[in-house]
Amino acid sequence: MVGTAYFIICVFNLEALTCAEKQIALANVVPAIEKARLYRGKGGEIMRGAVSRFIECESLAQIPLELNSQRKSILDTINENLRHPNSQIQVNSSPLLLMHFVYFAPLEKLNKSLFEDLLCNVTYDVFCNLYLHL
Repeated sequence: MVGTAYFIICVFNLEALTCAEKQIALANVVPAIEKARLYRGKGGEIMRGAVSRFIECESLAQIPLELNSQRKSILDTINENLRHPNSQIQVNSSPLLLMHFVYFAPLEKLNKSLFEDLLCNVTYDVFCNLYLHL
């Protein structure tokens, strides 16, 4: 999983990630992991850390998320990781919410007050409503 995350960044830096099919496949990785329940059992915490890194690289590479279900899945994953009892997972996930929002929100709909609200401890539910309706 972590190897895939770094691969995304390398390919993005080479500007070779232009195939729509590959972008769609990458956008569906996190929902597929959730569907397969790979966060449970042995290795679940390791998988959460790897998925956090994957989301970070996906955001940096600006892999398009066309469906609200893809956005919601990633936001739910970030939220679960922020509430996880393991502090390392929380620390790794804390910058993801803002990073993900900045890279995927349509730029023409962003404004200063939106960022101020976000940075002033806006609740997760309010954030999701803002994000999913941009």
